[in-house]
Parts: sequence; structure tokens; C-alpha cells
Amino acid sequence: MSSYVPHPDGQQAPVDPYAQQVPQQPYGYAPPPTAPQRNTLVFVCSILLIIGGAIGIIAMLGTIGLLAAASVSGTSGLLTLLIIVGIVGAIYELVVGIMGVKGASTPSKAGQLLNLGYGLVAIQLIALIIAIPAGGFSYSSVIGFLLPVLFVVGAMQMKKQVA
Repeated sequence: MSSYVPHPDGQQAPVDPYAQQVPQQPYGYAPPPTAPQRNTLVFVCSILLIIGGAIGIIAMLGTIGLLAAASVSGTSGLLTLLIIVGIVGAIYELVVGIMGVKGASTPSKAGQLLNLGYGLVAIQLIALIIAIPAGGFSYSSVIGFLLPVLFVVGAMQMKKQVA
């Protein structure tokens, strides 16, 4: 038995039972609200920051363990400073990454993410400046600096959405 839908001219047109039925919104009603879009740049940078922070913590703890095992008592002050900045930076990077993943779809948190990003850029810039005379400068140092910059760019995009 086939079903028929009334036609505007009063005629009946056959309905395809396999056609997808799209519910019609009654006139005068607003469409249902959509979930806020997640800022992809902030989200991807946050995931990479979490990975980098975890690797950084493990690497710095390994360096401390290696120096302790070698019983190196006369480590240079620059190396000690680099290790301290590295550990603080890695922990902060991990925290910023977690906050970024949680806040990537909430435009109202853009200001907070922007401030966290500025702090991370400052820490990474200090680590980059310290690494140059210590001989630890490499492409990974530059990437470690550019990733927080991209995070800040994504947070600025989110902030423009709010305004």
C-alpha cells in the first residue's frame, strides 16, 4: 500500500518510502541552538603541548637522574638554570595544554587561554635564549617556541569570536 501526500493543487503525489524525511520547522520558531565550534588551532596546539610537556618532564627528570648517577658535583650554573627552566616550562606546558583542550570550544575562556599562552611564550623564549650559549640550540628548540606562538594566535581568533 503506497502512501500519498496532499499536493498544493489538491492532487495527491506518491511518496517514496525510502526518501529521507526532513522535519520542517514551523514558521516563527528559531532553529535549535548549535554547540559552539571548537577552535581547531587551539585544540591541536594543546594536544601537541600536552605531548611535548610530558616528554619534557620525562627528559628533564632523566637528565637529573643521569647527573646524580654520574655524581657530577661541579655542574655549571648555566646547566642547572637550564634544567630548572626546562622542568618549570614542561610542567607549565602540560598545564596550558590541558586547559587549552578543555577551553577550545568555549569562546568565553579566550582571555584566560591568551594569558596562559603569553606566559608559555615567555618561558619558551627564556629557554631558547639560555639554550643558545649552552649549545643546546636546535630545530626542536625553535618548534618548542613556535607552538606556543600558534596557541596564542588561536586564542586571539577565539577572542575575536567573542567580540
